Amino acid sequence: MSDLIWTFLVGVGASILSGIAGGGGGLISAPFFILIGLPPQVAVATTKFGALGLTLGSLAKFSATEHVRKEHVLYLSILSIVAALIGSRLLLVSDDALVEKLVGIMVLVALPFIFMKDVGLTRSQPSYWKETAGYSLYFVILVLQAAFGAGIGMTLMIVMMGLLGFTALEANATRRIPGFILAATALLIYMFNDVVYYGHGLSMLGGMLVGGYIGTHIAVKKGNAFVKAVFAITVAILGVKLLIG
Repeated sequence: MSDLIWTFLVGVGASILSGIAGGGGGLISAPFFILIGLPPQVAVATTKFGALGLTLGSLAKFSATEHVRKEHVLYLSILSIVAALIGSRLLLVSDDALVEKLVGIMVLVALPFIFMKDVGLTRSQPSYWKETAGYSLYFVILVLQAAFGAGIGMTLMIVMMGLLGFTALEANATRRIPGFILAATALLIYMFNDVVYYGHGLSMLGGMLVGGYIGTHIAVKKGNAFVKAVFAITVAILGVKLLIG
């Protein structure tokens, strides 16, 4: 019972961070599950319950704003379904340590672009090639997120701000519906393969539902500059963490 209470509280804390920065909750939730004794594959799979709660809590707040770019939701949702089907299979067969190090390098290389003057602060119209590259990278990252979690989804924010022209709040809001679809599809596959712990997962879902709403409320109140700053700090921590393990 104490594990479930701690799981709920960790879910609240992790999702407040994710609600503000647009990601990063997996940096806390998956290692926590491993710390209390869940096997690594089960830990990553079980965090998908939390992702459902996070997206629902976040959307409950964003639904009252105009930050969701509705014209992108359908395309990103279709990519999420395909990515979940591929990524969930990768979790069951691949070496996640190698992938995490590669993603860590990618994150640190991309980090300087976050500090470009207008990135994440104002909306821009990307060129055809920039948009094509953005959607392609978004899909690849979705596959890795479905497979390995651990905060990898934060790199979606870099793509959305740097290549697709979103503000920080727009990126945070718009990725929530595709994120719910990704998590739900992957979770169904993990459940079918019997690699989830339901008690811990439902406890994490409840905690992240609460924390996701709180974190998103803070993000909306503070604005794009605050979200971008918290995001940059979290991304730097993510990159280092993935590199050193």
